[in-house]
Amino acid sequence: MTLESYHPSDQAKLERALAPILSKIDSSSESETAALVIEHMESLTAQEPREWIYWVVLGDWRMRAQLFAKAVEACQRAADLRQDDLLSTYALASAYRALTNAVYLDHPRFTPEMKSMSEELAVFPDQAKAGLDELGISLSVAAERCISLFKRALSLSSGADKREIEDTLEALRSAFPDSIAWVMPS
Repeated sequence: MTLESYHPSDQAKLERALAPILSKIDSSSESETAALVIEHMESLTAQEPREWIYWVVLGDWRMRAQLFAKAVEACQRAADLRQDDLLSTYALASAYRALTNAVYLDHPRFTPEMKSMSEELAVFPDQAKAGLDELGISLSVAAERCISLFKRALSLSSGADKREIEDTLEALRSAFPDSIAWVMPS
């Protein structure tokens, strides 16, 4: 997630929550760090299920670990807790966007060379397809939800955030020009 405008009280709560695992994180590989943070955040969300910031961070780390269906579930919880919040809406939109990377599985321009660079490009079509299957939704449904949520985030945003979301929507329009979400109200 790139919009990291947590309220200072949320940031302080998050820092306190992560303090017990910071020493382990400092000496871990990226995949070990993801596993540690995910496990810790899952424990925290079980203890405090109404703590919005825990769900956002859990969703973010699940996306980093390419656990896209689980990321959607966590971000949906955050969005349910803060329905008119830019960061919650953006997080959920981003989780659905990760699922839309399944479009590259059959894309003629996604060559074997590009597939070998998928980690550098942060495009994981196989994991995205698995996430779609796990959620029981199609690529077109994921794209519609993604576009609708980014349109909603745009209505909640201003300044640099607004420009970033406009750029994202422009890219989505290129990838999914026929999506019904373009004609639906946000």
